[in-house]
Amino acid sequence: CRSSGTTSASAAVANADPAAAIANAMSKASDISATNGRIMVVQYAEANPIFLARPGMGAKRVTYYRRRTQGDTTGRSLAASSSRQVVDLRPEAPSPFISDLPAGQPQEAFETTLFRAPVFQRRLAPDEGLFLLIRSPQGAYSLREVTDFVCVGQQEPHIEVYQPQSDRCKDFEERAINAAVIFNLLKQRAENVPEPEMRVKVSEVARQFSHSMTEKDIRRRIRRKVVQPVRDPRSRRKVDDDNDDADEFELNPSYRFEDDLMIHRMCPVEDVCAYEAMRAAKARLEVGRDKEAIARIRKIIATSMTQMQQAFQSVLRGATPAQRRGFQALELKLALQPWSQTGEFLAATSGRAVLHLDASRKTRALTGKFYNFVRRQAPKDPDMPAQPKIKPGTVTGTDADLRKLTMPQSERILKGFGVSEAVIRSLHRWKRIGLIRELSGAATADKNAEHAGMSRFARSLRVGLQQQMQEQKDNANKIYRHMRRRLADKKGGRGGTRRTGGAAGAGDDSDDGGGGGSDEDSSEGEDGGDDSSDDSLADELEGAMDKDKNGEPDEAEERRELEEMRRMMKDNQTDQTAAAAAAAAGDAP
Repeated sequence: CRSSGTTSASAAVANADPAAAIANAMSKASDISATNGRIMVVQYAEANPIFLARPGMGAKRVTYYRRRTQGDTTGRSLAASSSRQVVDLRPEAPSPFISDLPAGQPQEAFETTLFRAPVFQRRLAPDEGLFLLIRSPQGAYSLREVTDFVCVGQQEPHIEVYQPQSDRCKDFEERAINAAVIFNLLKQRAENVPEPEMRVKVSEVARQFSHSMTEKDIRRRIRRKVVQPVRDPRSRRKVDDDNDDADEFELNPSYRFEDDLMIHRMCPVEDVCAYEAMRAAKARLEVGRDKEAIARIRKIIATSMTQMQQAFQSVLRGATPAQRRGFQALELKLALQPWSQTGEFLAATSGRAVLHLDASRKTRALTGKFYNFVRRQAPKDPDMPAQPKIKPGTVTGTDADLRKLTMPQSERILKGFGVSEAVIRSLHRWKRIGLIRELSGAATADKNAEHAGMSRFARSLRVGLQQQMQEQKDNANKIYRHMRRRLADKKGGRGGTRRTGGAAGAGDDSDDGGGGGSDEDSSEGEDGGDDSSDDSLADELEGAMDKDKNGEPDEAEERRELEEMRRMMKDNQTDQTAAAAAAAAGDAP
């Protein structure tokens, strides 16, 4: 758990609630303390959240409410009875999240300059208590009771994390180095140090960056218009020599200090958080590796996603099944890094990409997250060699032309696919042609050797952008409902909140999520070896039965759907038996 506390910066607000103080009331780091004011403990549902705010950064706690109808006044009642900001959304208004908000259900959220995330209140049982032990820099201890305990769902980023060794990352590092140099000079000026005696050491700047950059890189990126190397007057080196190995720099006499606003714009705190997120993810990738492996992983993560995907497609063609599984696991791991996740999410929200949101339980358990923002790619078979594009119109007049099929020919082909004669006779010509195209395409995609000769009738079915967007929205809504069910505290008591991290919130189903889990969720951890096909069938069944999004379906509807499924399975079995009998009769002499 991570705590955040506020305190006032002046005597005018010392006795009031510091959380309700005016903007910029806390101007120094010493003004922020957890010994007074209100305390709110925040538990992240993710094992490794993308962004962690720096001390002193603010956040808004907003309540979103979507009206059931235009005349719904519940949002006004919530705004009147609460001191927090309430956003009253119309039924047709866009959702603030990647998923749709259910109508008539308030949803709290954290709003920061870094991300937006749903918030779920944690209720303590009457016989439970949550306390925070605070240690001051002087060694004194104090104990505070926590009365506000919330769980934050998955973050939806507002900014993009820097990719290692990218141009954006190098530009930020240069700006951050020079901002550190200027702040060091400002600190000396505040201490009344004469300008000719001001000094900046490269080793001190490297210490501020935890030695993530070498002193040589820092020395090379320091702008000579701000400071210049301190050297022996007898030296003949020029002032603008970048290869100077001096450790100390002095103020350039021609430099004039800029105002504080321009200095803060050089290195905004949001960029610092994005850079720290990149460094944390990079450190997690490098942990437990030797020098050669670290050098290889640094080279891989510095490659763009397009080049990386092309490289994976080329190496998968000649790989063994074991190597293919390893390459696919590595590709997924690289796609789940924060610079990839934030970039793909922002591209999707701006309409430049469509996400492939995997809602299976296996993916949640593997990644420790609810959402995995991976761009949707066209399916490619790595075993198929690259073929030249066929010009339009080359199918016309050949044996692959579906329009040349006669009614008896189409009937014979459909019988070969196992379609019953009664169904065939009920279809007119173009319905038969369309069914042949679909069955041939499915058999070719499944690599069915029995119908290999029908591959000439297969056609690529293009999925329109509107359909892709609808699939993305449906999967996002499904994942959001699961996250709300897992994290919403309905029974009271901490229950599963004794452990933090994404394994407890997204992948570990031994945690009841504060009592909000269902029977389906509690049984997920019992069988972790299910295939993805089982997850897909379960997801399709859940989507078909979950028609009422605001409540559970009644028993009568479930019984009707169960009888319908049994009838469809029985009809399918009958058709397969008839097709097998017809095939046996045709093979008989």
